[in-house]
Amino acid sequence: DKIKKVRILVKTQPKKSGIGKKPEIFEIEIGGEKWNYGKEINIDVFKEGEFVDAIAVTKGKGTQGPVKRFGVKIQTRKAAKKRRHIGTLGSETPRRVIWTVPMSGQMGFQTRTEHNKRILKIIIKGNYVLIEGSLPGPKKRIIRLKQSMR
Repeated sequence: DKIKKVRILVKTQPKKSGIGKKPEIFEIEIGGEKWNYGKEINIDVFKEGEFVDAIAVTKGKGTQGPVKRFGVKIQTRKAAKKRRHIGTLGSETPRRVIWTVPMSGQMGFQTRTEHNKRILKIIIKGNYVLIEGSLPGPKKRIIRLKQSMR
């Protein structure tokens, strides 16, 4: 009676889909009156022409500099020693580097949501779906689809 949110752990079965990789485990919030454990969810819950949101982890690009990571302008030819660096780390007054300063670091491999992707075709026999536009992540990475929120 006092439970507000119910979350379950979902484990994928890539062996059944023909992809030879490890199963992925993630958490999903569920709602409604009744639910069954161990239930297989097919693609027929969606319809052709319907809009969905695609959630996936983007491609990892490793450690990148501020020019590629944030689009910082390349310095002029008279810049001191380097050209692909930022002009300044900040002013003297706060006496520390502010977190918004673009610096090099990990690029990619973050969870992103692509909104309003239209389903072009659903093949129930093969259990796959064709979606219009690009999706985050490389080949063979799991993509979660949910009803469009916008």
